[in-house]
Amino acid sequence: MWKKIIVAVIIAFSLFSKINAQNCGGSTRTIELEFPAGVEKPPAVYYQLYYLMPKRVDRYLDVKDSWDKRRDDQASFLSKFLYDNPKPPNYYFWEQLKPGGEFIEVPKEKALKYVLGRTDGGIDFNKGHRYRDFEGLFINDLRQTHITQFKGQTCDRTIVFQTTEGDGTSFLLGIRAEGYEPQFFVSNFLGGCFLPDIKGVQNTQLIKLRLEKPKSAAAPKK
Repeated sequence: MWKKIIVAVIIAFSLFSKINAQNCGGSTRTIELEFPAGVEKPPAVYYQLYYLMPKRVDRYLDVKDSWDKRRDDQASFLSKFLYDNPKPPNYYFWEQLKPGGEFIEVPKEKALKYVLGRTDGGIDFNKGHRYRDFEGLFINDLRQTHITQFKGQTCDRTIVFQTTEGDGTSFLLGIRAEGYEPQFFVSNFLGGCFLPDIKGVQNTQLIKLRLEKPKSAAAPKK
């Protein structure tokens, strides 16, 4: 009898330890920037995070939908934005949590249309990205880390974000540098657990920057 109790306690403790070991609470996500070989590096790289979520202020301030409903809405919204198809391949297709994994890149014109509200008739900022449209995502305690990380610059070829475990907020990350093409990527950049490996080496992810294409010369007048 006592042997069975002892075995049960050992199993329960083992399971608890495994579950507890998976929880990090928060961590550091490090993104390495790779530049074309043989090209002088820019003095600084600028980046900014834009919320890429269904635009409904009330749903964040007074959440009445179930977690499953919000997850389904988010996945459908992202699938439609990225692929013009409201049926996502899976609920988390847009997240990138693997070391060395590649992020989904968004074409520049599509990204600028979302950020600036760019239309055929010009720019309509009321239709573009506005942080106040998503204020429910960063006014609670769990999301306070969002505000301080919306934008920044780096001179050491890395972008570093402090993450919160379980934060599935989807963002559009815009990156620009002098002489380089503006690029945009999608992921839950402020979520996930990125702990050092058993050797103490910090896992990193990678973004390859592209040089800006030279502007074609105007045709000579006849």
